[in-house]
Amino acid sequence: MFICDNVIPHEHRIGDETLIKLIFKVGDYFMIHSKSVENDLLKFSKGKPFMLSPHPVYNIFGPATGKTESREVIKEKFGIDLGNEK
Repeated sequence: MFICDNVIPHEHRIGDETLIKLIFKVGDYFMIHSKSVENDLLKFSKGKPFMLSPHPVYNIFGPATGKTESREVIKEKFGIDLGNEK
């Protein structure tokens, strides 16, 4: 079984597709995390079973804050002034 977060690497290299075809021949079952990965998987493993299991939503961190508010909290709590740094 392969758990596929990505089928095709984000950083493309020569030979990626050949290696993907070779390794996917030995896989019997695939778990994927998105429909776009499903589309990529179907190019390389026609007819093999797979299951779509989306990544969970991580909402335990509280509500999102904006950049300005976040910078103010960092300055107040930790004494670090980020100014306009990324």
